[in-house]
Amino acid sequence: MATAGRSETDTSPNVAARLREAGFVRLAAAPTGDAVGAAALLARGLAAAGTPYQLSIAPPSTAERATDADLTVGLGHAAGEPAIALDGAGPVSRRAAAIAETLGESDPVLAAAGMIAAGETPEGTVVAPGEESGPSLGESRPGVGTPPVSPADGLAHSTLVHAFFSGRPERAAELHADADEPAEDSTAGGETVASLVALTVAEEAETPTAAEAIERFLSPRSGGPLGTVAGLADALDALAEPSPGLAAGLALGYSDRERIIEAWRTAARAVHEAVRTAELSRYDGLVVAELETSAPLAPTTRLLREYRSPEPVVAVLDESTATAATPPKSGPDLAAATQSIDGAAGTPDRVRLDDPGAAEELVAGLQEVA
Repeated sequence: MATAGRSETDTSPNVAARLREAGFVRLAAAPTGDAVGAAALLARGLAAAGTPYQLSIAPPSTAERATDADLTVGLGHAAGEPAIALDGAGPVSRRAAAIAETLGESDPVLAAAGMIAAGETPEGTVVAPGEESGPSLGESRPGVGTPPVSPADGLAHSTLVHAFFSGRPERAAELHADADEPAEDSTAGGETVASLVALTVAEEAETPTAAEAIERFLSPRSGGPLGTVAGLADALDALAEPSPGLAAGLALGYSDRERIIEAWRTAARAVHEAVRTAELSRYDGLVVAELETSAPLAPTTRLLREYRSPEPVVAVLDESTATAATPPKSGPDLAAATQSIDGAAGTPDRVRLDDPGAAEELVAGLQEVA
């Protein structure tokens, strides 16, 4: 059963005080870039406060793992009835950033990356709900936001955009060649590449949300272990499910960049193949997408909602899992719509159910609120 968080209405100082006073804290994150970023923000805050912690990344069905923790924090879901659950509307990384800052640690790049992974565009500062201010981000630069790879490589494997070149390195190289920019440029191209990408999306877009979604990929802000905030968001979301150890290491700042980039490429190819080949069924306010191939669900669901679904709510079904997503803070409450379904867990913006037998029940619940 999906459950509501018990700390979303509490102040960041109060939550921080509970974390600081605990002898050992377990951070249980959903397998999404947003939740992983949020968990890492709290982990850094706990480290600054001198509080031991354990960080795990797992879907709701496997999130309940016995530990000796004095306090468990659920990030992106409340499976296992954690003492604190950050599972309200909007990116959980934004709320976690405010709590971590109260604990003595601030990382606006990681917080903004989590927001991008959740499908929200960060402004110049990262301000949590109920807070008056937040840490500032760096300046944006021309181009597109990818990990530190060649422009064609970045275009082909980014999971922040879906177009004819996505998952197709040869087609991405053709697009980059049209921009007449250096092929070895590690900043993934400049204004010309960004303009061509924007024009391509405008021409191909099947949804009203694509124009807004592409903005998170263009004119990226610099910073973080992968060079840009958007590149960090991309990698975290792509790796959270298939490579949770790499995702956690990346978010915490100690990781093997070469392994991360190779795993990101592998995940991205699977994501774009799944998005491209998904069979869509349209209902009033809802699109149900049945996947033909296996892929990480967080970026696949986000891209289907942003680039292929003409309706605001999308439900994505594969052989073992059903997940649903709506635009952050602006769609129906998916957690409330699925609260009577055993095993469903998530936030008002995104829910997950690791039981293919309950997919019809999930879709029926979504149809009532879409």
